[in-house]
Amino acid sequence: MQPWCPIFPELEAEIATWEKRPGPFLLQDNGKPFTTNLLWKLFDKARQDHPELADAVWHGLRANSVIHLRQSNYSIAQISDMIGMSPPMVERYSRYADRKAGGKAVLLALKGKNKNETVKR
Repeated sequence: MQPWCPIFPELEAEIATWEKRPGPFLLQDNGKPFTTNLLWKLFDKARQDHPELADAVWHGLRANSVIHLRQSNYSIAQISDMIGMSPPMVERYSRYADRKAGGKAVLLALKGKNKNETVKR
């Protein structure tokens, strides 16, 4: 089974121009592999330069992406396909936001229902 990831046609066209070679696929300017350790160092630098990212971690950024997609009305299955997570993991990441959205929807429905009722003394 071939791995597959949905991408925009413009990105697919750009990737088609890249040199075909064995991994690692991400290299530094000096030709050395771009390591996980280096990625963390660059992320730490970005957090220093942007105080609003002070408490950000990779796991949290991934969770925020899932929540954003759920709030954009994508289904659990669609998000699973987009992010590459299992549906139970997508549900786990988005359960609090889903519960909050559901609670807000109930409040709005009740508010609307109460406006339409006429009460006589």
